[in-house]
Amino acid sequence: MLTQSDCKIANDKQDASWRCPYCSHPALSREIPPHPVTLRSILLPIEIYRRIAQIDDLIEEQTSADDAERSKPHPDIFEAALARLQDASAEEAVAIGDSPYGAIAAGKVGMVSIGVLSGGFPEDELRAAGYSEIYEDCAGLLQHYGQSLLTRKKAA
Repeated sequence: MLTQSDCKIANDKQDASWRCPYCSHPALSREIPPHPVTLRSILLPIEIYRRIAQIDDLIEEQTSADDAERSKPHPDIFEAALARLQDASAEEAVAIGDSPYGAIAAGKVGMVSIGVLSGGFPEDELRAAGYSEIYEDCAGLLQHYGQSLLTRKKAA
């Protein structure tokens, strides 16, 4: 269960420009079926972010920096995620990222990717890196979920 102290802890650990994308929309993730996910947490234990986002029941597998020898743009983290998903191939997977490095790394293993602008990189830089779709933020992706690569890949 999300607590105000969880959000306060997360916000206190970030710089002034950071905003928790879940505080204003705590139930956004309820509309998305379970998906494997790679989460990155530098400042807080990943479990706190999972509680803030209320997504524990949506995560089938999880990877972290501990599972990758090299960081993006090397594909190590996506290779680790695919290895955990023994019944899924790179062609069936979709990466979601907020930096050019995510799209580059995903492309190296054959994954398509969706970009979000909340990472601070300009849209043209994300497109040049290889993101197939770009949304303002995760809430924008959710708003267009039915038309996104996430559902088109699942239907294929």
